[in-house]
Amino acid sequence: MKLDDKIDELFELREKKRKLEDEIKEIKAEIDEGFRWLISKYGEVGTVTARGRLASATITETVVPTVEDWGEVVDWVMANDGVYLLHRRISAGPWKELLDSGETVPGIIPFTKKSISLTKLRD
Repeated sequence: MKLDDKIDELFELREKKRKLEDEIKEIKAEIDEGFRWLISKYGEVGTVTARGRLASATITETVVPTVEDWGEVVDWVMANDGVYLLHRRISAGPWKELLDSGETVPGIIPFTKKSISLTKLRD
């Protein structure tokens, strides 16, 4: 194979990949919108789970940290050797352990994140 043929082949593959990535973004957006719709509809009908012919969908809740004041968080981290909490975001596991033990970290408030657990039904 000649260099120019390989370059063109790689270009075409890259363009094909870009198109597929665009499709994936669109599909992810549709899924996210569908999950938001389900969460809203479940609230209206007073349930947390339902099923279709192929899958069941259950609302799951996870308490995650939301930083209100990074200055306070950094001050606490430095004073308490709490660097283990940081990872370009608050590390939910160690933060939750502190919360459960009665310790509060200044600058962080709990936020209950809702999502959908989509499970394939058995045949």
